[in-house]
Amino acid sequence: MSGFIKVLLTGSTGYMYGRTSETFLSTADKCDAATSGGSNIAALSSSGKYLGPRVFSDKENIHAYEKYRESLHSYAQRAAEIAVVETGLATGVRTTVIMPPTVYGIGSGFFNRLSVQIPNVIQAALNHSRAIRIGDHNAVWNHVHIDDLVTFYEMVLARIVEGKEVPHGEKGILFTDGGEFAWTELYEGVAKALKKRGKLDTEELQVLSLKEAAETFTGGDEYSVEAGFASK
Repeated sequence: MSGFIKVLLTGSTGYMYGRTSETFLSTADKCDAATSGGSNIAALSSSGKYLGPRVFSDKENIHAYEKYRESLHSYAQRAAEIAVVETGLATGVRTTVIMPPTVYGIGSGFFNRLSVQIPNVIQAALNHSRAIRIGDHNAVWNHVHIDDLVTFYEMVLARIVEGKEVPHGEKGILFTDGGEFAWTELYEGVAKALKKRGKLDTEELQVLSLKEAAETFTGGDEYSVEAGFASK
C-alpha cells in the first residue's frame, strides 16, 4: 500500500453491493471490512431444507459452502457477500466479512441505533395486536450484543492498522457469537413486555405460516422470512 492504509467499512452487503463494487473497481489499495449475516448459512427447519447435524466454524471454508447454497437458491445477502469476496480477489482488495447472528441492544451512534429482526418482531406484534410466532417452535439461533459486535470490529480494524494478519478473501469470513436463544423465547418475551406496557391485551401468540409471515416481513419471500426469523 502507498504509505498508509485505507479501510472501506460497509454495512449489510445484501443491500448495497452495487455501490461497494463500484468502489472496489475504482481502487485496489483498500482493505474492506463488510457486514453480512448468519442467515446466509442457516438451516431452514420449518420447510425442512438444508438440515444437517453440524455446527459451523469460521475456520472452515465458509465461502465455498455459501457458493454451494447459492447454487441451490439465490438469497440477496449471500449473493452480494460472495460477489464482494470474489471482486476483492479479482481486484486485489483484501476483504474481511464479519457475519453476526441476531444483533440486540441499542447502539450509541448518531444514525440508526437499532438492528432489524427484534424491532420488526415488535412492530409486527403492534400491527397485529398480538405477538406473533413463525415456523418451527424448536428452532434455536445465536445472538450478539451490539456493544460486543462493535468491540469485535475494533479488534479487527486495530489489527489491520497495526499491520497484523487478519483473515481475508475466501478465508476471511468471521463469526461473532454471544450465545443461543430459542425463537419462541424471543416471541414470548415480546408478548410479555408489550402486555406489561399496556400495548397488547394478551400474551398469547398468533402463529403465522411462512406464507403469512413473508407477507408481513419480506414482501412475500418465504425463503428470506424463514432465514431471518425462524432458522437454526
